[in-house]
Amino acid sequence: MRANLTAYSPVSPKAKASRKKRLMEGGLESARRGPDGEFRVRTLYDYIEKRSRFVTIAGNPRYYGKKYTITDIPVKLENGRTVVLEDVPAYVHDTGSAFEEAPEGRFDLALGLNLSNQLMAENAGKWEEYGVILDDGWKNPFTTGGGERSVVPSPHPHSDPYWVTKGESMLGLEEIPGARDNPFVVGLWNLGKTGQNVNDDETPWCAAWVSAVLEMSGIKSARTGWARSYMSWGQSLPGPAYGAIVVFRRGSGGHVGFVVGRRGKDLMVLGGNQHNSVNVSPHSTTRVLGYRWPKGKPLPDTTGLMALEQL
Repeated sequence: MRANLTAYSPVSPKAKASRKKRLMEGGLESARRGPDGEFRVRTLYDYIEKRSRFVTIAGNPRYYGKKYTITDIPVKLENGRTVVLEDVPAYVHDTGSAFEEAPEGRFDLALGLNLSNQLMAENAGKWEEYGVILDDGWKNPFTTGGGERSVVPSPHPHSDPYWVTKGESMLGLEEIPGARDNPFVVGLWNLGKTGQNVNDDETPWCAAWVSAVLEMSGIKSARTGWARSYMSWGQSLPGPAYGAIVVFRRGSGGHVGFVVGRRGKDLMVLGGNQHNSVNVSPHSTTRVLGYRWPKGKPLPDTTGLMALEQL
């Protein structure tokens, strides 16, 4: 489910007494025991710094004791660095008067101890823009690897474009043949902030998928379901590069996806609505209209077909 998260910061008695910073209110103890039996708020900083293998969230009392997995969530730290956490176990064991009528998915998440209002607001804004997703239950929360944590630094000029990783996580998403519609395909139009009211999985959705992937990666997309709109989005590249958005001619319409390699003289493209699913498929360079790159992101070191990995 799509989460509606706000951020707060528990305040220690010492910090509360000094009041040297403008801090959020909130105690260090929680209303209910956690799964380890302790009455203690567990923050995202606790999780990142391996002081806890789960985080606590506050919400409607009816969800006390419920476990969720935060599939991925960006976190801005005090030093200005941003990390993306994956498969974070979360446990509901606190509440407040503001949550008595709150629906499922509306939760308050503790970022860290004694943090400023400004940092809380910046993180809550990131979570809203990113579109944080909650899954029911925990994924191997107390084992090494998988469910424990994966901390991914913000990308730099020599790292893989992180939006490709987000797109790859959706490989296999496909339409449902017949009268039924795949709600996850239909949901792409909303995740991509296209403003289009589409209620079926048969309307061409390649651009809606690209828009959704970018928005979920914290990048403002073209917010469109029209592939050729990406020709005026971002910044132009002189040739293909891993992670570039490529726009193709297709009759009077078009197709759009992410460059991930080459096969001979063809581009290998990670895209949606490719034979009715998300997959990696070859596309001829003769139909290319252009290559685009997100504004403000470090440009690739090299471009050109022969610079791509042969797949």
